[in-house]
Amino acid sequence: QDQIRVLCISSLVPLAKYLSKEDNQRHILTVLLAAGEDKSWQVRLAFAKNFPDLARSFGKEITDNNLVAKFSLLMKDVEADVRRASLISLKDCVQSVSPDKINSILLPTLNTMVQDSVAQVRAALSDSLGSIAEACGKDVTKERLIPMMSDLIKDDNHEVRHGVIKSLMGIAKIGGPDVMTPNLLSGLSNLTQDGQWRVRMAVIAVTAQLSKEFGRDYYAKNLDMIFSKFLSDMAAAVRENGIEQLKILANEFKAEWAIHSFIPKIIETINKEKQGYLYRMTALSSILAMIDILSK
Repeated sequence: QDQIRVLCISSLVPLAKYLSKEDNQRHILTVLLAAGEDKSWQVRLAFAKNFPDLARSFGKEITDNNLVAKFSLLMKDVEADVRRASLISLKDCVQSVSPDKINSILLPTLNTMVQDSVAQVRAALSDSLGSIAEACGKDVTKERLIPMMSDLIKDDNHEVRHGVIKSLMGIAKIGGPDVMTPNLLSGLSNLTQDGQWRVRMAVIAVTAQLSKEFGRDYYAKNLDMIFSKFLSDMAAAVRENGIEQLKILANEFKAEWAIHSFIPKIIETINKEKQGYLYRMTALSSILAMIDILSK
């Protein structure tokens, strides 16, 4: 029965924590390897979902030598639910895998998943890239992950695009300003016009975070036009979030930046003709958000 084998996989997780490395190899490893190729997709799904706990229980050596290759097959499984679950698990267990195995086994598979036919799988991939970058380091991130992000940020599905934005800060912290390629910046700029307001709001938030991380000069050169788009966004939630982010940036960049860089944009918004009063209210609220900095 499939359900019995599924329950067996779940039961192995706490058991593996209390067994020695030798006992795990002798008694449990064979069962797990068989589960990775089980004819039932539900058993394979259970293996994918429990992989992070199993990897931590077995340790990096056994995971690298015995489990990673089997896990990579689940990332190419015929069932979309299994592929998606394996990507979600990868986000939680990537620190249990050595950088060498990530680079040689997992990344080639991830690269093919950029074109996966199921949007939920691509969304799970985009959401996991930040965690993968932390385990891979700067060079691999720049060479292998950034091209994936540049493709995914233009994906037709809004959940995929949103996942890229959520991963962007993690990747930027690892790779620094160098990872923000022209293609990635262009994609980020284009998303300020995205049809989904949650995507636009995420863009404003991550732009503020990147500005704090990389500094005022980088903001002025690369992010200024992107961030200021919140002033004219059609969604109230995006404008309100932008005001909160502006307050954070003003505290970071101080009064001179507010006066010379952002207030001119606020005045421009106020003076625009044929624009609703809500946008003028956003402009005035933006000034209020910076009032503590401006009064010093």
